[in-house]
Amino acid sequence: MLLLILLVVWISPVIPQYQDLKFQRYTVLDGLSSGYIHCIFQDQKGFMWFGTEKGLNRFDGYTIKTYQADQNDPTCLYNNAVRVLFEDKKGRLWIGCSSQEGGLHIYNRAKDNFIRVLPDPDIPADPGEDNIRVIVQDPSGILWLGTNNG
Repeated sequence: MLLLILLVVWISPVIPQYQDLKFQRYTVLDGLSSGYIHCIFQDQKGFMWFGTEKGLNRFDGYTIKTYQADQNDPTCLYNNAVRVLFEDKKGRLWIGCSSQEGGLHIYNRAKDNFIRVLPDPDIPADPGEDNIRVIVQDPSGILWLGTNNG
């Protein structure tokens, strides 16, 4: 009997505690730029980022801020089709875009804008070369990009 009591006391902390989970739904009516979301990421600051077909959205828990492409403004996204979000070891948020004229950006937290890495206007690219599909970082800190062309 003592063994049974000890066993119950030992196992009871392992039994999961059920809580009432609550979900909040957000749509374009709440400020999302599109209902078609390609990627979701939470950065080290706690912001939730949503890459959509029509731009990038940042959610701070209360409001949604939308970032849209403007090819004539070098501090904006080059393309609205955001496919991948990645935060490197230094805390920089990388944004990979897709479509015929993709693009790679770094979010500039201090100025709340973007630094364009690709496309580089001085280097002609093959179609699909700037179409970013995946971003990873190896142990030595080198970023690797997966595009439509490899």
